[in-house]
Amino acid sequence: MQVYNLQADPANGSLTRFTSANRGVRLTVLPQLGQPHTDPEDETPQFDTSRRVVSTLNPKESAGLLSVFDGKSTEYKIQSEHRLISLSQTGPKSYKLSGHLNRTDGETIPVDLTLEKATLTTFKNFLESSIDEGFGFVQHLNPHKSWSRGDTISASVLRGVSWTASTTTEMAVTTTTTTT
Repeated sequence: MQVYNLQADPANGSLTRFTSANRGVRLTVLPQLGQPHTDPEDETPQFDTSRRVVSTLNPKESAGLLSVFDGKSTEYKIQSEHRLISLSQTGPKSYKLSGHLNRTDGETIPVDLTLEKATLTTFKNFLESSIDEGFGFVQHLNPHKSWSRGDTISASVLRGVSWTASTTTEMAVTTTTTTT
């Protein structure tokens, strides 16, 4: 999943990419280079790949973000010496993912996304999917029932079940936010 946040001031713009790999959600932020392109044929890069920063959220952190979407908490923060990420509700169907990620060279790259409508739905579904994959719930246990997060599974059903999970999943959904 990719979210473009193009700004008139390039210091505030970014491309944020979410991918699921190795039982976690990989968050990649690429800072904006220069003014937003007005010509669709312009081939100059819009984002600085040499200054990108990557951070991985484990399934517990992804579940914490989902707790905000499910109304179980008003805010969830992920904090360490290398990152500060916060998700909070800003309206009835509007959320803000903000904070910063630190590069190894000491540079701080801001994270500032507004999640609404399609972006919100896609991100929530992506997190739910990554948690299911991270905990190994991607395989259906019974061909007549589709299992999902939150279902109760009896011990008799679990006997003899082989659990497998793919190592990489990516949702190819692109949304664009432009502010001038």
